[in-house]
Amino acid sequence: MTLFDILAGSVFLISGVIGFARGATREVTTVIAFVLAAVIAVFSLRVTAPLAHHLIATVWLANTAAILVAFVVAYILLRMVAGALHRGVRQTVLSGVDRALGFAIGLARALVVVGAFALILNAATPPERMPAWITRAKLYPLANAAGGALRAFAPQGIKVAHDVAPAVEQAGTGAPAAAPSGPRSLTARGSGYSTDERKALDDLVEKSR
Repeated sequence: MTLFDILAGSVFLISGVIGFARGATREVTTVIAFVLAAVIAVFSLRVTAPLAHHLIATVWLANTAAILVAFVVAYILLRMVAGALHRGVRQTVLSGVDRALGFAIGLARALVVVGAFALILNAATPPERMPAWITRAKLYPLANAAGGALRAFAPQGIKVAHDVAPAVEQAGTGAPAAAPSGPRSLTARGSGYSTDERKALDDLVEKSR
């Protein structure tokens, strides 16, 4: 057992105990509340941003403040609902199952943390310079595999962020959406045909006779 095994094992143990104490209901509802609060904060920016612009002159700072305030308010309200649901589950016979599932969720969370550490470590350190207390650790292959899984999902997360960014910017500035590019209509380029086009049409008619 190396130092890496001790550190990684401690992360698994602490996260598992926290998950067991909190229970699966609280663990899951916390994640759901966080995600929903973030979605609400982004989609409500069209309403909250103009209010923030009246108080803060800098556009990016006003948008950031609007998102943060909306997120905090939504998260608190959602956590209150989740807390009531959690208390209801704890008063039933499902309390033991809830704690066991919470322990499993805690282990999964620790796996993500350890995998992220391994991913950063591999990106910053060449393989030949990797310390032996890491490469010889029994938990290093597991952490390395988790890091590889996170790296595989990273492009999808970047793509989603890239797709959402224009909508957030548009909502924050209040600018209308850009018109799709395409062939220009006759109205956009002027009514009727040009002289050359009329001449070509006349020639075509004459040849068809």
